Amino acid sequence: MLLATTAVIVAMFMLFAAAMRLIVMTLFFAAALRLVVIVVFLAAAVVVVIRVVLFATAVVVVILVVFFAAAVVVVILVVFFAATVVVVFVDFFATTVVTVVFALFFALSCHCAPSFR
Repeated sequence: MLLATTAVIVAMFMLFAAAMRLIVMTLFFAAALRLVVIVVFLAAAVVVVIRVVLFATAVVVVILVVFFAAAVVVVILVVFFAATVVVVFVDFFATTVVTVVFALFFALSCHCAPSFR
């Protein structure tokens, strides 16, 4: 029981660390998501305190599993948000490049057309 609880705690903190790295690397400007991660970290701290106080009871294991599932949901949301941000930026830059290239081509064709007569 103690080993299983410890394994859940280690896995939970590894998942939290992965979520934090993902946010820092891709979405450091998203204050709302940082707030969510801070809340999850505080919840994890509460779980650790409960675990120390109650020392590996079934209630603690259930709480750990719930917070582990919540961390998985947070990571999934962060990944989806990051993908959305990437798609929006790629779409914006691709549209901008196509527009600029078309405008340059049109301007050059209008400028060069009289010289071909």
